[in-house]
Amino acid sequence: MRLKVVQCHCGNPILHGRLETDDGRWTEGFFTITHGIGILNDMLRSGEITQTVEETAATMAELNNCGLRSEQPTNDEISDEDLSEVVKKLMEFPTHMREGLVAMGIADGIISTNIADRIVLKLAEAENGAIPLN
Repeated sequence: MRLKVVQCHCGNPILHGRLETDDGRWTEGFFTITHGIGILNDMLRSGEITQTVEETAATMAELNNCGLRSEQPTNDEISDEDLSEVVKKLMEFPTHMREGLVAMGIADGIISTNIADRIVLKLAEAENGAIPLN
């Protein structure tokens, strides 16, 4: 099965991709090449897809050239400006989804728990009207 790497346009402001089949099905989003390769390996191992050696090599080449980082950043900092931008974007989602999106960021290795704590605090302030979002 032929897979291609496409940019995900789900609304998350952080650049990420997903694998898409020729018939239009796609995987969960991934933020690093390593995560994308893990998704591909899981799909192959589970039998969800089958690929020839050539198809797997082509998918790996697309993953390695998709423009994403190979690994997650190790720094545990976020600027106040970036923090505000993340909160603004999260405020566009329904209230019941916001903390779950932050949790997904932790699970996907996009943000550390320290950064997540800062996001959740700033998000609570925004939800209570304590900070302007302009």
